[in-house]
Amino acid sequence: MSGASKKRVRKEDVATFDECDAGSWECTVCTYRNRFEAFKCEMCDTRKGTSTRKPRLNENVVQMQKVVQNFVVQQQEKAASRYA
Repeated sequence: MSGASKKRVRKEDVATFDECDAGSWECTVCTYRNRFEAFKCEMCDTRKGTSTRKPRLNENVVQMQKVVQNFVVQQQEKAASRYA
């Protein structure tokens, strides 16, 4: 064991995720956490709104999500083939 002492963290000293992000909102389309003042998502331009109407999908966001998903799948397949 090293000479460095371990510092205890009290539960009340740790901020919860909700407390840290109390001044923000999560986009219903891309889940990006936006600043409270923003009236639309900074990533996909979906309006914040409080409407129950389903937001329209931004085709650019959908396409980018497909590209990322395909990349992740390819990387997983490469990793699996190395260990097979």
